[in-house]
Amino acid sequence: MKRILLLSGCLFLSIILMSCAKKKDDEIPTNEGSRIESSGQSMDKDSQTVQNTVNSALMLNMAGSSTDEVISEENAIVSSEPSLVILPDRYPSYGISLNLPENWNYEVEHESDLILRIHPEGVEGSIIIEYPQFFGVCGTGLKEESIRLNGHEARQGFYDGSPEWSFIVYQDPSRVVILNDARDWFGAHAAEIETILQSIEFTYYETDPGMEKEMVIDTAVIDVDNDGIPENWSMTFGPTSGLFTVVITASQDGNIKYKNTFNMIWGHKLFFDEKDGSPCIVRMILGDNGEERTEYLNMYVREGRIVLDGLDTDYEGYWGDAAWNYDLKNISECSPAELFERMMYSPAWSSNPGEYLRAHKSENEQLLAEKEETLQYIFSEFLKGNQTGLKGHLMRLVLDELAPESMLDIIADTGQQYFDAWYGFAEDLKGDHDDEWIRENHPAMWTLLEMVKNSIWKYEGE
Repeated sequence: MKRILLLSGCLFLSIILMSCAKKKDDEIPTNEGSRIESSGQSMDKDSQTVQNTVNSALMLNMAGSSTDEVISEENAIVSSEPSLVILPDRYPSYGISLNLPENWNYEVEHESDLILRIHPEGVEGSIIIEYPQFFGVCGTGLKEESIRLNGHEARQGFYDGSPEWSFIVYQDPSRVVILNDARDWFGAHAAEIETILQSIEFTYYETDPGMEKEMVIDTAVIDVDNDGIPENWSMTFGPTSGLFTVVITASQDGNIKYKNTFNMIWGHKLFFDEKDGSPCIVRMILGDNGEERTEYLNMYVREGRIVLDGLDTDYEGYWGDAAWNYDLKNISECSPAELFERMMYSPAWSSNPGEYLRAHKSENEQLLAEKEETLQYIFSEFLKGNQTGLKGHLMRLVLDELAPESMLDIIADTGQQYFDAWYGFAEDLKGDHDDEWIRENHPAMWTLLEMVKNSIWKYEGE
């Protein structure tokens, strides 16, 4: 695997690792042998932080899964039930459950991705558990080992022969990272840390388990699709917390005809109505000055999808996968371009492209099933250049899923920047290996090189 470090100020990046610059004589690492520096994770008054001591018996939630593996009796500190369960701030996303010994503290941040810090009382530094968008490391002096934590495959990184690990990266769930910022107390608490790590479990929550279902906002009988037969329309609260979602459903003879889910700006009144003879949803919003503002969102059906005109496209749009959005066109009939378009509908609140993939499992699975077609589409889009937005990030993530053997260990601002390096590596392979070797060991890169060789593509880059 080619190791490249592209230092950047990416807005999506939750963790930045120190570069491979030569150490100064007076440089003191955070942890012996460690080259990890956390960025953007300070505990300021604007972050949504929860602080607590475990032995106070206050827990955020007790709905998590139990720990299956049993640690040695010498290191066992708590029962098989997790003493701490952290639900995500927004859904869909991962929650964390684990066991902590007495007199350990924890802090939770929901400012961007879920960040959990744990440490004994009265010390500086912490063990940091996070689900960042991207994670890259400096390869100089790095040694990695494969490990298993509570049944999960992971790799553990050590620097410069240090006996203390610097980071742990999970393989499943992917992109879960644990960082060692334990300062000078790691050795004294090594057994406790190991036991805690062996108790960690990650639970993926599609929806908020505490939300009530089918809370009706309004109902109406309207002929929205103009077929001469009115439908029974209902508007209910959606399945998430952390943002306001609304499920709009139209039924005939007890069968669902149309169904779409939207994340929307909160309105203290929301109901079906008509304006100028056309169906609409009326939304009443209280402004900062306390005055009420009325919005009319025209409602119609296009290609089997309920459309609301007047939504703020920066913050509002479709939410969820096929289970929450019915369309006349089956996912299996969609082209890669249509699948990526559907994936970008939601969740509009998130800056993490991985959340878009998890919110659209069916679309992602279809992209992976049609591997060659998806690869050709991704390559054609990247070869056009300027894929610097959300779509570029999504294509980068899908590319890594389709071609894990060619995944680059880099940090990149954009999907286009990642592809530039990826394409450069493919070009480098041509100088070292013949076509047969590349096709066998890096089949996706071979496909890209063949596309460029046999087509009129002119590589534009970023």
